[in-house]
Amino acid sequence: MNWQVRMKTTKDETRALKNKHRLELVMQEAGEIFDGNSTTGELWLSASTPGLTVDTRRQIYEIKFPGKDESGDVIAWLKCRYSWTFSMAVKFLQKRPADPKRQDLPTAARAAKKSRAARNIEDETKPIDHLQEEALQIGGDRIREYFSWSHWDLVLYNLREEIRIDPTFAPQITQCQRCDKRFDWLSALEKNLMQIPVQHGYKLQHVGPIPIVAYSIKRYIETSDLELPGIVEALGTAFVEDENGVVCVECAVKEIKFQVALSLCERSARAREQAEEKEQRKEIRDAWQDAELQREREQTRMIDEWEAARDSAAGEERTELL
Repeated sequence: MNWQVRMKTTKDETRALKNKHRLELVMQEAGEIFDGNSTTGELWLSASTPGLTVDTRRQIYEIKFPGKDESGDVIAWLKCRYSWTFSMAVKFLQKRPADPKRQDLPTAARAAKKSRAARNIEDETKPIDHLQEEALQIGGDRIREYFSWSHWDLVLYNLREEIRIDPTFAPQITQCQRCDKRFDWLSALEKNLMQIPVQHGYKLQHVGPIPIVAYSIKRYIETSDLELPGIVEALGTAFVEDENGVVCVECAVKEIKFQVALSLCERSARAREQAEEKEQRKEIRDAWQDAELQREREQTRMIDEWEAARDSAAGEERTELL
């Protein structure tokens, strides 16, 4: 079986699956109640779970409450809500009917979007901060496509935690499976062999570690995804070598640098999203303060009108008595 294709397809399918199910609607089906005054914008506030907010544009939730700090996407919420595994959450969404897409953004959301500088497709491949600039220097042009990814998409992609790069000895493979550089396994074995004097002559002996000629790139898989009877109990989790996973030292170094660059993109995305969340909270707070100020003005106006009417009635009463 082609493990590499199987895993990449699973990641792509998972991202597509999340796009079919709106987080706020999945939560409502599970009994979550949202404040009606907050559901007209991009940030929904829960009226039933203290500290729960849902960013309906980025499809991410966050719970900030004393003793509880939780955040994630629809899959993370299902896992925490029902104590499910990743596979159980995915299977639930696969069986659940897809939600209609949000065709029209509410007025408040459109206004918020207009207030931000729009980035075109070309801009999304340009570094926007020092973290992405550093990622570009380390990971090369390959990293550009991840600049516009959200923090949780990068976490779900999770290459850094799903990869192992180990020295390997595979004489049946004659060249690097990425750059086609030829491996000289025999030469590597003979390079540090020396004739060591012994009692009746000489013998060949290694005087140091065997030089590393190639590395094996292995990916983490959940054995529950293999759907083979008994394998989950037997193995639990496993690392499987990529189909083209035997690479030269130079390509292994490039892969390691790419993983480091991905982690920088993840930090950049998180910082960017935290800034956007802060801006959204400020917009909501300002809107609430404006509404409160308007309410107080309206209340003052009504009191003034009532007092004026009362004074007028009292004046008319005194005039009649006279």
